[in-house]
Amino acid sequence: VYEKFMEWKIANDIQNISENVVTAYLTKLSRQINPTTLWSTYSMLKTMLNIKKNVDISKYSKLHTFRKYQSSGYKTKKSQI
Repeated sequence: VYEKFMEWKIANDIQNISENVVTAYLTKLSRQINPTTLWSTYSMLKTMLNIKKNVDISKYSKLHTFRKYQSSGYKTKKSQI
């Protein structure tokens, strides 16, 4: 997840990691993946950015609001047993 984020950042010629950058990346991903997958992607990205770049994205309020909005109304599919 971290490598894909870094590739996207380079492809879009982005230098710094900010709240707007991470929100834009997750917005792009939200069109392709389910909200539950988006939450796990966010979690993995949060951990790796904290370790490698010393950036704590858990404090980004706009990003937190975006994640909550994406998951509202989503119903998981339950498998038939």
